[in-house]
Amino acid sequence: MSDLLPAEPAAAINPVGASAVIVDHRGQVLLVKHTYGRHTWELPGGHTDPDESAAQTAPREVHEETGLRVQIERLAGIYYEPEVDMHHFVRRA
Repeated sequence: MSDLLPAEPAAAINPVGASAVIVDHRGQVLLVKHTYGRHTWELPGGHTDPDESAAQTAPREVHEETGLRVQIERLAGIYYEPEVDMHHFVRRA
């Protein structure tokens, strides 16, 4: 006999995004051009993977999109995108 509680439905998970601001010695910011959607120029970044923090996402996405390996320096900002109900964490790398 078990005293286990019945399973509860999984809570809805809001997507989280993470990106990196990479600045060179001249103060220029690295942008990547998307190959999908509106083909816009943006900071390298993307959605977190399951069981991945936003701090882990930023360097992974930078590497996937540019081939660069970066070290995160600090959190630069957080913004909310209401159209997709998503918070974005921007880090300086």
